[in-house]
Amino acid sequence: MQGLIEFANNGGKGLDLPEDFFAFNDGGTGGALDFEDGDGYDDGWLDHDCGYYPDWVEETREYLNHPSHADVNVVMWSWCGQVSGKYSSGVLWDQYLGPMTQLEEDYPNVAFVYMTGHVDINDDANNKAANDSIRSYCLNNDKWLFDFADFDRHDPDGTYYEFVNDNCDYYSSTGGIVMGNWASEWQDSHTEGIDWYSTPGSHTYPLNENQKGYAAWWMWARLAGWEAE
Repeated sequence: MQGLIEFANNGGKGLDLPEDFFAFNDGGTGGALDFEDGDGYDDGWLDHDCGYYPDWVEETREYLNHPSHADVNVVMWSWCGQVSGKYSSGVLWDQYLGPMTQLEEDYPNVAFVYMTGHVDINDDANNKAANDSIRSYCLNNDKWLFDFADFDRHDPDGTYYEFVNDNCDYYSSTGGIVMGNWASEWQDSHTEGIDWYSTPGSHTYPLNENQKGYAAWWMWARLAGWEAE
């Protein structure tokens, strides 16, 4: 999302929008999106990720109950790499889907966004089953979902990669050989600054992060009431 600001300002993707159209900050000053990132792995609000149960639930309640956060109307927790293990050990409902549902009931004025976990070729079957379980629950119960894993499997042209890792390497099969890397291949055949933008991150290529940044803004707009064309 940070890299998208300059990319759009410079006309990337042929965009012609007002300056800093995709700006965000904690507080929403200057007409920006009011966005507060979690504290990561330090000691602030919303520490770690939703793989750490019951910490993430308790921290959500502490955060929302604090008077300084009375204006918060959206919460989204991300996974690191634990979604496959939650499924294989049979606790995906007890430690994620159930607690999310309870939070929705307890805080009806807050939209809780569910999320799939990134792909994992080393535990492909459990990873797919876990993410499909989250998707099905969200579809069947009309939940907000940021389908993080789905971006790992599709390039911008819509090509689907069944056996893929979170760094965008794609394989012949589970346990098979690496056939290539869809993100680096797409970047090499397109123009940086026009078709895609460089952005720092972990585990993956800028192109994959670009797509997740676009999708995040689409989702924020929908949450705010925008009706997509």
